[in-house]
Amino acid sequence: LWMAALRACVALSGSLWYTRVGLPEQTEVLVAAVGEALDGRCLLRADLAAAVARRVGAWAEEPLNSAWDEWLGPAAFAGRLCFGPSQGSHVTFVRADQWIGGWREVDPDAALREVCRRYLAAYGPATPADFGHWFALKADAARGVLESLGAAVEEVSFEGRRAWMLAADVAVPDLPAPETSVVRLLPQYDCYVIGSGP
Repeated sequence: LWMAALRACVALSGSLWYTRVGLPEQTEVLVAAVGEALDGRCLLRADLAAAVARRVGAWAEEPLNSAWDEWLGPAAFAGRLCFGPSQGSHVTFVRADQWIGGWREVDPDAALREVCRRYLAAYGPATPADFGHWFALKADAARGVLESLGAAVEEVSFEGRRAWMLAADVAVPDLPAPETSVVRLLPQYDCYVIGSGP
């Protein structure tokens, strides 16, 4: 679901981020080669890079060995690659569709709507800009996704601004006031601290 939603996000952004790292026309070939190399196998990065280079050419081996992973991103988005079990301090890669039980293909647009719905369930009320910031979508695209939820969302006034939340949550009665004597600690990288502003 998440990777399908990311594919929709890339399509809505109007620019493919991996074209900036030198993969405009070779991307489909590279994704297919990664899928073939990992078919039924679990490979270390160097082994994956060598197997893909044998299929598409030596030009691919060095960038695939890079720790930055830009060239692996398109294969991950397509469901042809995910992390496998570590071998000591080394990561391995496997095919997501073979590794993850119950894998199913999901329509990217439907996936993006579901991610938006889940975002509102966790962080609503929220504005399109809030969702766009969280999922790296431009404001117009984020607004379009939110509006595509139709009657499942409802506009509300929240702290003097227009925001949206799930319609089912609007009808929830007010919760009792929280206890003021309770201290709740957040971990260093908690999503409420660094993940989603404001």
